[in-house]
Amino acid sequence: MIEEQAQNDCRAAFRLQAQTCRRLGSPFVAHICDLFANRLAPDGPVARALFDWQGNLTGSADAVVLRLMAALHALVLDGKSEALKAVYPPNHENEDERELWQALSSSLADHTEFILEYLQHPPQTNEVSRSAILLPGFLTVASRSGLPIRLSEIGASAGLNLF
Repeated sequence: MIEEQAQNDCRAAFRLQAQTCRRLGSPFVAHICDLFANRLAPDGPVARALFDWQGNLTGSADAVVLRLMAALHALVLDGKSEALKAVYPPNHENEDERELWQALSSSLADHTEFILEYLQHPPQTNEVSRSAILLPGFLTVASRSGLPIRLSEIGASAGLNLF
């Protein structure tokens, strides 16, 4: 049996991530997080993994909610869930909350192993503003050396942090 405090902690992590997503301009993901916070029942392997998580579920620690969001998005991108694809952007304009929750909850059941595997790995995020702090240092080096600075970024962000 999953303890009530564990359920409350998990729901709080979803609500906190929803607030963060809204603030960062991701209203669709915020809405999904709200749905999970309000509707997720502790009956199924994925829900139990979330509610029983040993650690801090929040984005400032284990980022478990983001791991789940990444798994669901991967199901859409990989074409593994037509139900999710039908309710994810750009197909979400006439969104029916019941239909969205049905697609989400059925994906937890239909793609359990895929999602549980995704939960084991921290997500790669592309928060482009995180590199802004480097600019004063680059300008100082350029000023003192008189030499140009050339930056290259490869990998998952593919230049987003050079923005």
